[in-house]
Order: sequence, then C-alpha cells, then structure tokens
Amino acid sequence: MIPWPQPQPLSLDSVRAQTSIHDACIRLGRRAQNLGKPAGIGSPFLPAFEAAHYQHHFGQAQGLIDTAEAALLHLGGEYPKLGERALAGTPPGPEDQRRYQAVVQNILELCWQAMDLMFRTSGASVARRGSLLGRAYRNLAVIRTHITMQGHVTALNVGRLHFGLAPSSAL
Repeated sequence: MIPWPQPQPLSLDSVRAQTSIHDACIRLGRRAQNLGKPAGIGSPFLPAFEAAHYQHHFGQAQGLIDTAEAALLHLGGEYPKLGERALAGTPPGPEDQRRYQAVVQNILELCWQAMDLMFRTSGASVARRGSLLGRAYRNLAVIRTHITMQGHVTALNVGRLHFGLAPSSAL
C-alpha cells in the first residue's frame, strides 16, 4: 500500500510506469526507422514499412503506448488530489490505494504488450547482445517481476475490499 501523503511528487510506481512508457516510445521510434530496411518476408527490395503486417503491428504498438500514456497522465492528475485528501485528514483508503496501483500495473502491461509486439516483429537479431530493443525488452521483463507489479494480487484485493472483505495480502 502507498503511504499517504507522499513527500515526493511522484510515487515509485508512477516512475516505473513513466520509465516503461518512455522505453516503449523510444523503441517504437527506432523500430519505425528500421522499417525502411527490406523485410525478411517477400521481395528483398520491399521496405518493411510497405508490408501490411508491419504497418498493423506498428499501429497496434502505437495505440498501446498512447493508451498507457493517457492513463499515466490521468494518474498524474489524480495523485495530487489524493495527497490533498490525505492532508485534509481523509487519506485514501485501502481500496482507493489498490485501484491506483492497479492502473499503474495496467500501464506496465500495455507497455509490455507493445514491447513484445515490437520484439516479435523485429526478428531474432534483436535478441543479440548490445541490441537496444532487446535491452528494453529485458528491462520491462524485470520490472514486471517486481512484487508491486503483480496485477492478479491487486485485482483480487480490489474486489475483496469492494465487497467488504479483508484483503488477502498487504499488497
């Protein structure tokens, strides 16, 4: 649970979400630059950006990142309100805190889906040592293992708290 009020302007989880979005956006931009190279399937002279499946994957990844960014911006507006409530003597309850956390987890999941799509679309060469896309993919994979990013636990507790039951764990 997030202790309220926070002395810093952003929670650690919000920073993780921002970092995930930032990584995904950078990698999508780099992926777009590489789409001018010949695609592995079809004519060796066809730039990848002319292939429909690359266009679809790029558009899908862009939509996922845009959605994650919109959710993060929404959280940025909600966070000060929650802090003001806490300073006024009515801090967010356990359900509110977990709902906030669930949005952060969903932002990370959207970024992961975008990164996974870019990684799969890029081919095996992105898994080699030194690949920026491979590094970003591994970074997101590691962030997803953090205990506070386990959405199934948070979702269970949001539901339990909503129905007046005790949470199943401290997260």
